[in-house]
Amino acid sequence: MSYYILPKINDENIEIQPTDSISDTCELYISHSLFNYYIQSTHEIDQSVKTIIKVNTEIDDTSRMTNKGELLLNNYENIYSLVNPYEFIFSKVPGSRYSVSKLKPTTGLFYEFLEIISTLDIFDQFKDIPSIKTLHITDNYTDINECFEMVREDFNDQLFFFNKVSDENLKLINDKKFHFLFLETKNNNLNEYFISLMEYLVIILKNIEVGGGCIIKINQIFHKPVIDILYFLSSLFEKVYILKPNTSNVTTFEKYIICKGFHSNETNLKNWKINYYRIIIFLKKLENKNILSVININLPYYFTTKINDINNIIGQQQLEALDLITNTLKNKNKDDKIELIQKSNIQKSVAWCEKYKIPCNKFFEKTNIFLPIIKESKEPLSISKEETSTTGEKTDNL
Repeated sequence: MSYYILPKINDENIEIQPTDSISDTCELYISHSLFNYYIQSTHEIDQSVKTIIKVNTEIDDTSRMTNKGELLLNNYENIYSLVNPYEFIFSKVPGSRYSVSKLKPTTGLFYEFLEIISTLDIFDQFKDIPSIKTLHITDNYTDINECFEMVREDFNDQLFFFNKVSDENLKLINDKKFHFLFLETKNNNLNEYFISLMEYLVIILKNIEVGGGCIIKINQIFHKPVIDILYFLSSLFEKVYILKPNTSNVTTFEKYIICKGFHSNETNLKNWKINYYRIIIFLKKLENKNILSVININLPYYFTTKINDINNIIGQQQLEALDLITNTLKNKNKDDKIELIQKSNIQKSVAWCEKYKIPCNKFFEKTNIFLPIIKESKEPLSISKEETSTTGEKTDNL
């Protein structure tokens, strides 16, 4: 896994001046070739799947044709997960009832979070603080809470967590200051994605502790509103990273923004308060209009070039994975090729778990079937956790 540091922006007088439109939609701002090649590749995969299903379902029995077609479609959709080298950390290994990891979080977000905080030593700066406050806003906050508690089990931290930003939830946190934030954007459509980022910017400006940090799970970085927000974040924090964990889906644009060292003084505090209220007023008046930008200026060339380079580097791995899917679908011996990929991915998943000290099942080959060797127990370990409601606060001894 590689991470990339964004240029530090020393301008403390950046003005948030969002623009919107009823008729216009937000166009691509950078990385046009990458986006177009991605669309082309996914279209080619879809066509290949349709062709394979058609060829394999041209039989007289209508019911048999339907069943076989559905089976083939399910199998080939699974190839998207097959090209993820670390998929079997949390997905069942073929021929087995178990995944490689013995832990059982609800999603792979647990492992992505663990990989990020371990790679960038996110909590090292808090090792001398017996109790920190954290805020987690994501549909999968249970996984984040469990990972956080595992990493900081010897501390008496306070965890606040919601599944979305709402007026009710904002009232609950009010003026509380947090040492750490985990924020996951909504990605149902492009405008909702921009709104989600702007809402998180409001929370950062109001609720983050001086010296604190945050992790934001985002989708793509092609449009100006997203790049504007990255530019502004680079002025708020000492360091801002872009990172795609090995455990994340290699075929998607999802990645993480990691911000460390929030700084504040009397000079910039006044300007940030103005920006805070500008965002709130803009979002209240937005209604059904499309967001076009957050900072109404042309961003520095060196900054957009850096983002474009990062997109292309991470995107190259994504496109290679899509090409692998295409080639596998076209390969006459696709079953053999799939089996070879699975074997490699199982070993990579085991190595990942060993690196991050996650208890794991190890597998050996026996007549082309992989069976788990479970040394300690027949049942996989589970993460201990407490049942929580959609919104809540946890202040237990960890």
